[in-house]
Amino acid sequence: MIQEFQLRALPEQAISEQALKQFIGREKGLDIRTIHSIRVLKRSIDARQRTIYVNLKVRLYINEIPHDEEFVRTDFLPSSRLCDQSIPPASQSRPSFRLPDT
Repeated sequence: MIQEFQLRALPEQAISEQALKQFIGREKGLDIRTIHSIRVLKRSIDARQRTIYVNLKVRLYINEIPHDEEFVRTDFLPSSRLCDQSIPPASQSRPSFRLPDT
């Protein structure tokens, strides 16, 4: 079963996958042994107050092995395609403006 949760945890609770499993198991009442994997979909830090929190959106794989990759791949252009593009000199790329004569 795949479940998604939005959590607010202390930084020491969100530092590793094992610590996150323990925190989620305690908060959501799940058995830690049934959580096969955790994917962090979104992470942000809330430092507006004295106590700092980490906001997380996680996907849990409970009694299921994930079939997707752990990280989303980013395809970059090959460097040969980047080098083929000519960049105009700074004097040509900047538009020239003139103030009207008064």
